[in-house]
Amino acid sequence: MKNLGYWSVVSIGIGGMVGGGICDCFLDLSSIALMGSTGFLIIFAFVNAANMRLYRETNSQLWISAIGAIASVTAFGALVWRISDSMPSKLWLLSVMLTAAFSIEAIYRAITGRQIIHSNLIKKGNQNNDKNTSY
Repeated sequence: MKNLGYWSVVSIGIGGMVGGGICDCFLDLSSIALMGSTGFLIIFAFVNAANMRLYRETNSQLWISAIGAIASVTAFGALVWRISDSMPSKLWLLSVMLTAAFSIEAIYRAITGRQIIHSNLIKKGNQNNDKNTSY
């Protein structure tokens, strides 16, 4: 897979604007805020969990990442509980969003053959090839 640079950024930006426009037309503001909050908490939890695994390579403190991961997962649980308590009809939106996100990732990896390989990060000076990433 080639590095497409400028056009990749442009296409992602246009896709985001179109997707945002579709969401604005069909979803109310609370649904959009729910998707944004949920997405942020999930990403933040995974980033902190990844840094817990790689804290030596990143020269960071394990306990800070652990607190961040625990706090994110706790906040996500509280968000789901609050939604189920006050807006149970919005749980379908959360389910669709999570299913879509993980399905798109699985399809993308199946099409491109990309894999996450931790050993690439540890090897200093090793360039990632076009089929592997260490994110």
